[in-house]
Amino acid sequence: MISEEFKRKLRRPMGALFVVLSIVEAKFFIFDVLESCKHGHGETISYDERGIYLPFLTLMLGVLLLFFGDKQQKLLLTSERKLSKAGWLLVVVILAVGFGASEWFKVQVKEMGYVPPDTLELRYVDAK
Repeated sequence: MISEEFKRKLRRPMGALFVVLSIVEAKFFIFDVLESCKHGHGETISYDERGIYLPFLTLMLGVLLLFFGDKQQKLLLTSERKLSKAGWLLVVVILAVGFGASEWFKVQVKEMGYVPPDTLELRYVDAK
């Protein structure tokens, strides 16, 4: 089994890995979709709205691991393994940033002529 000391030493490198992973997720879930819209790649472009929240979640967890290391668990959880006030604040921040990014994404897509319907596809609407 893996020792507790080894797990503690891995927390900061895992934080760096999470930050890099968040950048990759943002590229695939947000910027690649916007790039496809910009270049008019088809009548419909598939996307997953949950993918807009994922990079921010991964980034926040990565930053916490990078800066707090093994102390992040004490910061976010109580002794009963429930979220602390700081943990709930982090959840609210992630949801607020994700919601803001989602709305920004929808505005950007509409400006390029695509309409985000209730499904997971962007449909091109000719404004002429």
